[in-house]
Amino acid sequence: MAARGGQPHLSYREAMRRFTRNARLYLVYESLSEINGTIYTVAFALYLAAVFVPEGQVTLLGTTMNPLVYIGIVIGAGGLAHGFNSIPSGFLGDRFGRKKSFITASIIGVVAAALTLVTRDPVALLLLSIVNGIGESFHGVVGGPFLMENSSEAERTHLFTLSSVFDTVSSVFGAIVAAGLILFFAGWTAGMNPAVFGPLGFPPESALPLRLALFLAAPFGVIELVPIFFMKESYAPERVPLRDVFLMRRAENKKTIGVLFSLSALYAMGIGLYFPLLAVYLSDSFDADAVSYSPLIAVNSLAIAGAALAVPLLVHRLGKVRSIAFLRVGSVPILLGMGVVPGLFPAGAAYLVFAALFVMRGAVANMAGPITGQFAMESVRANERATTAGFTHFAFDFLFGIGTLVGGLLLAMGGFWIAFVLAGLLYALHGVLWYVWFGNHPVDVASRTPSTMGGNG
Repeated sequence: MAARGGQPHLSYREAMRRFTRNARLYLVYESLSEINGTIYTVAFALYLAAVFVPEGQVTLLGTTMNPLVYIGIVIGAGGLAHGFNSIPSGFLGDRFGRKKSFITASIIGVVAAALTLVTRDPVALLLLSIVNGIGESFHGVVGGPFLMENSSEAERTHLFTLSSVFDTVSSVFGAIVAAGLILFFAGWTAGMNPAVFGPLGFPPESALPLRLALFLAAPFGVIELVPIFFMKESYAPERVPLRDVFLMRRAENKKTIGVLFSLSALYAMGIGLYFPLLAVYLSDSFDADAVSYSPLIAVNSLAIAGAALAVPLLVHRLGKVRSIAFLRVGSVPILLGMGVVPGLFPAGAAYLVFAALFVMRGAVANMAGPITGQFAMESVRANERATTAGFTHFAFDFLFGIGTLVGGLLLAMGGFWIAFVLAGLLYALHGVLWYVWFGNHPVDVASRTPSTMGGNG
């Protein structure tokens, strides 16, 4: 094992042997949750499109709008709810513990997703998206502190990386399951009377296969409760008033938390502009249906997972902050390329080129995810981690939701290419500011090899 900043550089096999029981159970829980989430991601936007696009318009609270705008509002509202509940969920995670937070996330998600499938009322679907976003915030905020509390510095980079890898590999499986379910139900329900499906059989008939696929995703949400029950609580709950959390009265690293908040907001706005609406965009621009989109998500996830395995080596060579800056800026040309593909290539080739760029973007940009998560948790004190996670998740989800709303408007106006350009600019700014603000932070300095430390200006 080579030395790195005074710490041993472990192989994956050596690092995995050091993982605690809680860490291993978390990886299982996270994988099951991601399978459920990916099926939902692949099918939900297309399901909403199948329900409302044929009607040509949607009336929401007395306002008539383009269905594509409504879809952006529904998906964006879930992200906004996730963001607004991030700080309270961090507070509740500190007050009642990590394990109860995971249980809460799973139960709320299952209930909200199930109720989504028995209504086509635009207001009800919007409210259920909000409820689902609230549930997801408990998992998202508490996961990082939980991994920190159940790992040592030596294997932590590998644990955060494998957490990301398990996420992406599970999303591959989820995408394959989604495509298989949609294909199966499309063939099985053809010519059948929808009434035989009871509360799931309401019109339009074209939405029925997607609705059934979403319905069968729910069991993964139930199964994910099993590893949670075998976890041991890793955190001694603190009785801190919620007002003190919002005002950060007990936080010593207010500036660091504020900078992490800003960086999270920049990146979220960029990815929110285009990613949540890709399924609808591809359907509209390339006539790509759910069956075409699902393999693309699967290949993208495999590329992300494969690239993520190189994260510990990259950090070993460059350090945490240089790695983040390099990866974020490196993904910008790919994003810009995605925006101009439809105008440069014939229809048949355009989708293939776009798909290749999409996969490349996923592999490059997402490698930084485990590094930013670990850096955020290491740069603050133990009793600030949930607060930090709450504020950064709030920034991410709030701006992600805003980005999705803007992306929906651009999609409806036929100018979705602008979303890729704006996202590229935000990615570039995000990478540069990481280096400017954290280039000489003690956590970054400690992560560099002796050879790279000598060359740092």
